[in-house]
Amino acid sequence: SKYQVRMNRFLKMWHTHTMECFSALRNKKSLQLETTWLNLEVIVLSEISQSQTKAALFHLYEGI
Repeated sequence: SKYQVRMNRFLKMWHTHTMECFSALRNKKSLQLETTWLNLEVIVLSEISQSQTKAALFHLYEGI
């Protein structure tokens, strides 16, 4: 019947829309996770750089 055809078309469109939303949310969550890791990497590299700089200055002043 026409009702069945319309209902099937609606359900397919609803399913497609739902999957697109799910995919967008998953990709957004993935990007947030990647951003968090990149920020963490920057912090760690900054701390390593600072500790190396402090150690170098300590050795420089130690020689004076």
